[in-house]
Amino acid sequence: MAHSVYTIEPGLGIDILAAPSTTLADFGGIQPGTKVVGSDGLNYILAKASANIAAATAIIVTPGTGSAAAGAGSYSTKAGQAVTTGQYFWAIGNAVT
Repeated sequence: MAHSVYTIEPGLGIDILAAPSTTLADFGGIQPGTKVVGSDGLNYILAKASANIAAATAIIVTPGTGSAAAGAGSYSTKAGQAVTTGQYFWAIGNAVT
């Protein structure tokens, strides 16, 4: 299932700086696998860690489910932000071209 792409602007309630959490409600109703474009011009996807993942690590995020694991994917965990199994988090992608 395809997901809409949103531009993040003040007032939309999408916080790509939100800390990892095991509570999905902390992400304002966004579902795992949802992709957004940040005001910084980068792609983000809401993911759920299927294992512990170190900070600044390349990950594979499964479209639709948002399941994330370390691997040669097009997203990564944020610098300084490791995640643990079961946590939801905003994974950072490449720059929008």
